[in-house]
Amino acid sequence: MVAVANRRQRRRHVAGWATAVLTVSVALAYSPCVLSMAVSPPPADGRRSLRDHSLSSGQRSKIAGSVAKEERRARDRAVARSPRELCRRCSRPPTLCVCGALPDRPVQTSTRVLILQHPNERRKRHVSTVPLIRLVLERAEVKVGYTFEADALEAVREEMAAGRAPLLLYPGPDAISLDGADGEGSAAGSTLSDEGVGELSNVRCVGDERLLILFDGTWTEAKRMARDSPTLVDACRKVQFASDAVDCIYDAMRPEPEAHCLSTLEACARALELLEPGGGGGSGCASMAAEALHAVLRVHVDSHLKNTEANALPRFNGASLDSAEDKMRRIREIEQEMFGKDAPDDGSRLARVTLDDGSFIRPLNPADAVTVDSWWEYSSPKSLAMTRRCIALDGGLASLGIEGRDGDLRACIVRYEGGALGMLHVDEPSRRKGYGSALVNEASRALEEEGKERVAYIVDGNTASEAVFTSCGWERADPGKKKGTGRRRSKKLWVKR
Repeated sequence: MVAVANRRQRRRHVAGWATAVLTVSVALAYSPCVLSMAVSPPPADGRRSLRDHSLSSGQRSKIAGSVAKEERRARDRAVARSPRELCRRCSRPPTLCVCGALPDRPVQTSTRVLILQHPNERRKRHVSTVPLIRLVLERAEVKVGYTFEADALEAVREEMAAGRAPLLLYPGPDAISLDGADGEGSAAGSTLSDEGVGELSNVRCVGDERLLILFDGTWTEAKRMARDSPTLVDACRKVQFASDAVDCIYDAMRPEPEAHCLSTLEACARALELLEPGGGGGSGCASMAAEALHAVLRVHVDSHLKNTEANALPRFNGASLDSAEDKMRRIREIEQEMFGKDAPDDGSRLARVTLDDGSFIRPLNPADAVTVDSWWEYSSPKSLAMTRRCIALDGGLASLGIEGRDGDLRACIVRYEGGALGMLHVDEPSRRKGYGSALVNEASRALEEEGKERVAYIVDGNTASEAVFTSCGWERADPGKKKGTGRRRSKKLWVKR
């Protein structure tokens, strides 16, 4: 039995792929000129048009859907290609411009700054703080990559040639605390010994140049970059901050994992102040650089927060936000233009089926979603939109309802976006009339004619649905699987062979 089931499943899989290949082939062959072919008479040379093809309604719907999707993508591309206005100085959109907080000219410090940026942060150029550092500091350089070798970085080679070890801002037990000798609060285990105080005096600049290296990325990315760059880490002297008394400005925009964490810009500003106490002498001015960095960061964060509140929708809010009803309406229009009267004018694949008591089976429409959702056991504030979307996207194939003589909806069954049948329900006064079986049989027939897989998920313990599907020839895909009880009830797959 298992071998037979596997062969059947493989046949359905191959048939599905064959249908998909045929649909894509026809759509690609005819989509460039589909509308002109649909409205023009057959050519004199005898070539066949789309109307001459004997395609099933499901294949016609797929072709029309492909053409409609290409229309939406073309509209999105047209919006995306429109040039975006950028500031000439900071290369940012006008709503995110930070030029008002920038100094008249970049600040020159005695300490050179080398930022090793992870490629993921490089892609977030309008959110990242690294571009702001380059706008404020004259002696700032950025390198992008996953790993770095000491010999491959020119700034590191120059520093080592001058007999100095580059400073790497990276916390660890062997790192020197830049603020530990100033009497500030220290984290546990990071107090300096007398030897440590001497090392701190050596790393601080007193008129001499230093190279400060920072990793830019998430904490996970920074750890990975340090781990994969052993020659660079070994060539540097690690430094860190011992106290966490400084509030993070950037946290309002991108929350930091811990209270003591800082953005790359804030860490750079704090390190410069500690490395060059009193301005560092000469032409260096670390305090001015730190103030300018903090000022531009505040403008950066405030502008992003205001822009987020003012623009709740995405920038490309055209075709991508079309409702499901609008999409289905356009698909039906294209199907009518391509295939003429052979295509259903209301999106339905079902002829009206009248039952013995005078009620009839009809396709559900989005207006029925309110009633269907109110019947559903798992209804929630968000389920109505999902129900309406399922009905619209199904296009009247297997989402069916039974309407009484008075025009009220008495029963329903819905086909989910994934293809499974569900939401089978019969109104209380209309039960024991065979409505449930009629809906399951009609939906099964429609799916079979379209060559679609007939599947459903039934929650363990829903004996009413199990009885209806069993009477219609359905069975559990895995009958030997144990049923759940109590809170452990789960959905089981049912199929129609």
